[in-house]
Amino acid sequence: MQPTDQESSKKFNSEVKGYDLNEGVNYDKILETFINTGFQATNLGKAINEVNRMIKCKLSEMPEEKKDSMITKSNCTIFLGYTSNMISCGMREYIRFLVQHKMVEK
Repeated sequence: MQPTDQESSKKFNSEVKGYDLNEGVNYDKILETFINTGFQATNLGKAINEVNRMIKCKLSEMPEEKKDSMITKSNCTIFLGYTSNMISCGMREYIRFLVQHKMVEK
């Protein structure tokens, strides 16, 4: 199914605007502005939004129908896939932290 012209125009008509550092350094707001900054930063912004959505789901209270299941341990399951070069390029500590604090499944 192809998007309509109206859907396509909405997708590409967002204002391109970066963070105003004169407002002080607020890392949360800086990361939020990535969604409206250039192509790569926009994709990073979308990824940040998705990760935040997954974390919110994982930390939210589990629905009653899931609580009875012996299999379900949390409200959602987050799988982490990575390539070997991520370990050698300094990402090892981030991956260890995520596994150690049960933010991803083993």
